[in-house]
Amino acid sequence: MHQRSRQARRLARHAARRLECVVVTTESVYLLEASDCDPAGAFLALAMRGGTGDADAAGRVALAFALDSRVLYELAADLRMCQKDFATAISLYRYVLPST
Repeated sequence: MHQRSRQARRLARHAARRLECVVVTTESVYLLEASDCDPAGAFLALAMRGGTGDADAAGRVALAFALDSRVLYELAADLRMCQKDFATAISLYRYVLPST
C-alpha cells in the first residue's frame, strides 16, 4: 500500500507539470493526458481500441467517474459497427447485455 501511495504522489507531481489528470482507485493508478481528461472521451478511446483488457480498463474509468458504462459501451459498439468493425462491435455489445 505504501508503494502505491508513493507512486500516486509521484504521478500527481508529474501530472501537475504536464496538465494531466491522475485517477487513483483501489485497483490501479491511471494517468490521463490533457486530451483525455474528458472521462467519457477517455472511456471511448479505451473501449474502441478493441482489446478485452482495454474494454475492461474503460469500465474502470466509468466506475471511477460514475459514468453510465452501459450507454458508453453501446455508443462505442455503434461507432465500431458504423466503421464495419463487426467483431469489435459485437464484443462491446456484450458489455451492454445484463449479466446473468
